[in-house]
Amino acid sequence: MRFIPFLVLLALAVPSLTRGNNDAVLAQRPSHGPAYAGALPIGTIRGEKFFLVSKEAYGPHAGTWSDFGGHVELQAQGGFESYGSTLLRELKEESAGVYRLNLSALKDAKLIFKKNVLMGIVPVPYKSREALKAARKRQTDFRYREKDDFYWIQAGHFLSQLKALPKNPDHTKLDVTIWTGSRYVRKKLLFRSYFLKTLIEGGIG
Repeated sequence: MRFIPFLVLLALAVPSLTRGNNDAVLAQRPSHGPAYAGALPIGTIRGEKFFLVSKEAYGPHAGTWSDFGGHVELQAQGGFESYGSTLLRELKEESAGVYRLNLSALKDAKLIFKKNVLMGIVPVPYKSREALKAARKRQTDFRYREKDDFYWIQAGHFLSQLKALPKNPDHTKLDVTIWTGSRYVRKKLLFRSYFLKTLIEGGIG
């Protein structure tokens, strides 16, 4: 099942999609809050690009799907942590410890950086939904249990639908193509508004 090629869609990106200066962007620290950083993992399955999205387990947005991210936190010694540190920390925590990357792993990431928000499209090795859910089940730390489900969704199909959305969408159900580990399945997922808005503002859709 093939849709608009992922790289063709990504080539439409506006200047807020950064390449070549990742180190400078990742090292930045906000001067004030709120600020946000997150990772949208991307992997290759059967020669096609897939995003890994995750579902909120708790709180007012429980049941919605998005990237792996959160707020930039104040450090004990004062000042905010860097955007890059936040991205890596949130990816590690919200993937239940499965994806423990370092800054060097972000050299090939594509970064959307705008208005105190950083989202990195981060290449990662494929790990099955079952492996991610099993890792969460083993965790006792609340920070590693904030997401309770995970899907690999076909990137081109997902991105092609963003073009029809308004620039500032509400939570929106989108039809996605999921790789189950053995076959493709179509399913509607409710995506968080900030996640869709960041991708749209970044020129990804």
